[in-house]
Amino acid sequence: MKNRPNDQDCVFCAESTAIGSGRFVNRIPADTYNEETGEYLDGYACAGCMSRECEVCGSEVAMDEDLWVRRKDGSSKFALNIGQCCWDPEVYVEGD
Repeated sequence: MKNRPNDQDCVFCAESTAIGSGRFVNRIPADTYNEETGEYLDGYACAGCMSRECEVCGSEVAMDEDLWVRRKDGSSKFALNIGQCCWDPEVYVEGD
């Protein structure tokens, strides 16, 4: 494990995930390896860094708000990962 100045910082964005930072409650254990610097970081990731991109509109979707859906018309071979922003029960059915 690489020593960092503050092991409460997010391993991806380096923002604090300590108590009082506003990122403590939703932080999750995480690690990463930076191939450029050769550093292995072990600690936490903030919720913002663990968000996904909606596969329909491209907007950022929080890690616990994404949906796996298929098109009702059968046109999607694979399940799509979308956000509430694009959820339409007339077009999609939940599930992978």
